[in-house]
Amino acid sequence: MQAKLIPEHQQKRIEEIRSFIKNCRINDGYTQSELGGKANLHVNSIQRFENCFSRNISLITLFSLIDALEMPLSEFFADME
Repeated sequence: MQAKLIPEHQQKRIEEIRSFIKNCRINDGYTQSELGGKANLHVNSIQRFENCFSRNISLITLFSLIDALEMPLSEFFADME
């Protein structure tokens, strides 16, 4: 079965989210392992997402990362298109 292609505009959104999470992690001084611990996620999940090895993540995983970064949803999505 062929994988479903992600439209370009959606891929750009994923990249923006990926970059934002990585920058927040670095700015907050967390290693991937530390963020994984705070988000109750395996460090491999963080690595795969940040390094584009995973095309997407679940909403639950995204919410876990946002919560671990101690950021309100409204702030996280404030400047996203």
